[in-house]
Amino acid sequence: MTDSPKKDFKDIGLTWFPWIGNNYENGGIFNKKILILGESHYGTIKDAWFNENLTRLSIQQKIGEATGENGKFYKKAFHTNIFKAFNEKPATNENKVDFWHSVAYFNYVQGSVGDKPRVRPIKDDWEKSFQPTLDSIKILKPDLIVVLGYTLWKNIWHRFENDVYEETTFNNNHNIHKLRTDNNPLMFCIKHPSSGFSSDYFRPKILKYINEK
Repeated sequence: MTDSPKKDFKDIGLTWFPWIGNNYENGGIFNKKILILGESHYGTIKDAWFNENLTRLSIQQKIGEATGENGKFYKKAFHTNIFKAFNEKPATNENKVDFWHSVAYFNYVQGSVGDKPRVRPIKDDWEKSFQPTLDSIKILKPDLIVVLGYTLWKNIWHRFENDVYEETTFNNNHNIHKLRTDNNPLMFCIKHPSSGFSSDYFRPKILKYINEK
């Protein structure tokens, strides 16, 4: 995301700018605008990387585009699992670049949940972060939103005006929903892509809705 699109997100209450792949607007490798919605960041202002570009940096590091890193590709199971859940292709560096530049990504909770991993958001985090998230969705206008994690889903889905599009069992009976925003994107959740996550299980489900006309 260049400084030009940044201005669209400046005054809507975001703590971190979203990652927007270079090919997101034209649908990239999927021919469809896909938003991946995560849960939260951790960290404090004492951390050098803790700034408005944190979300973008977290992706840039995985595709060799982080400033001053000499093209290094960082590996993290979380991001690799996401890639594999959306792709039948092998997780090569080239394919990772193509994937991440085809999607948008940001975390719902707009504020650090703590100074270390595995700290859970509190009630106020869910409430305060809804409007910035909704405004971001209205700007990004995705065709499909994939929410990462059942806990995240249970705390947010009812905040959106939506209709049940299809009843499902593959995602703990949380169904496929259609948002009542301008372009009516489909939105559904999958298991959090960390330990115990099976990309092979979720891939055909995700690709089904990506490939729907």
